[in-house]
Amino acid sequence: MSMRIVTGHTPEPQVTAALEGLWKAGVAGEGAYVLPVLDRLACTVDTANQVTVGTGAVVLHGRECACETPTPLTVESGTQAMKRRDLVCARYHREGAGGQAVESASLVVLRGDPHATEPKDPEVPAGSVLAGAADAYMPLWRLPLSGVNLGQPERLFSLLPSLASLATPSPWEYLWRSGSYYVAYMTVGRTVLLEWDVPNVGASGWWAEDALLPDELRPPGISHYAASAVYNSNNTAIVWVPRRGDPERRVWLASHGGTARMVGSTSWPY
Repeated sequence: MSMRIVTGHTPEPQVTAALEGLWKAGVAGEGAYVLPVLDRLACTVDTANQVTVGTGAVVLHGRECACETPTPLTVESGTQAMKRRDLVCARYHREGAGGQAVESASLVVLRGDPHATEPKDPEVPAGSVLAGAADAYMPLWRLPLSGVNLGQPERLFSLLPSLASLATPSPWEYLWRSGSYYVAYMTVGRTVLLEWDVPNVGASGWWAEDALLPDELRPPGISHYAASAVYNSNNTAIVWVPRRGDPERRVWLASHGGTARMVGSTSWPY
């Protein structure tokens, strides 16, 4: 059969998990994504040997998987004077094949190898459900261990925006405000818009102590540079936005022609 109807009435059952997965992969994408629902799979540290992943849902190669209750996960003890990285992953698994296949999903912790100074993430088994793999993994959180101490989980995923959010801009959020001057941002879909009006900016630059962009909204991969207008002047000026994961979370402005009032806006995908 070259083509068959899926969402239509036929004498025999025709909707399968694989066909439903194709539909979801076509809408959400063929990768792995966390949906913006419930607790968004937030990860908290309970003890040196346990973390809890909150409620939420993922679409993993077209398969929808959900956590309806918080899930505690065991973390193997660290080693004195050694560092380690573990990964919390969503795992898809299939037993059997064809009409007898049984599919399941779970949360697992992949253990990394201890290293004195530069630990690496454990290898994540490759495989796509869409290509017929019986196992597929989606890294969600990195768990850094230093000695026997378990550090704060580091998020490895971005939320898949809802269709409503793609058309609805968020409210403006102020990173810094003083009278009529400000640094503010908003989001529309997967784009951040940053706008500024800051006086008395010199060549050495300007930082606002509380101008901290949330990590998930910062540029992925590399930092973002943008030109800025200088009010009532022909001088040049720049704005720097630190990349995701950079410990410096503040937006930085600099005017190269002396103290000036900088105004402008820029945007980037996140």
